[in-house]
Amino acid sequence: MRALRHPSRYNWIRLRPFKRHSLVLITAGAIFIMIGWSYILTAPTDSRVQALQIALNLCSLEGWGVAFIVAGSLGMLSARWPEFSEKWGYTAMAGMASWWANVYLWGVLLGADNSSISGGLVWILITLFLWAISGLENPHEQYFEKVEGEW
Repeated sequence: MRALRHPSRYNWIRLRPFKRHSLVLITAGAIFIMIGWSYILTAPTDSRVQALQIALNLCSLEGWGVAFIVAGSLGMLSARWPEFSEKWGYTAMAGMASWWANVYLWGVLLGADNSSISGGLVWILITLFLWAISGLENPHEQYFEKVEGEW
């Protein structure tokens, strides 16, 4: 909170140590980036176009691929920086996953093939996991210290 109250006196370059949240954010961010690239580099199938009609009315699939890359990059960046919070990376990726779940499910309601329900459910699951994990605490380092004679 000191950084928000006194931004000029905060050392913005400091990184957080690598912990369990860092691993989750870097892995999830990398997967979001790969999903984005797959949307950019591959031609969409007819069923995907039908399911994502709401999103495709706003932007091309390549544009949504860029949005996934941005969300994944934000998640990876928040894994270590700034020092005071990693929650914004989870928020970026969970928000993107939630939007994508809604697009899939509304697509089914508006006439897309029912097989798209599974896509919406998977994105709901990803949203739930990102939201739930963001509230967990990193394990304390004392749990990982070697106790004399136990290892």
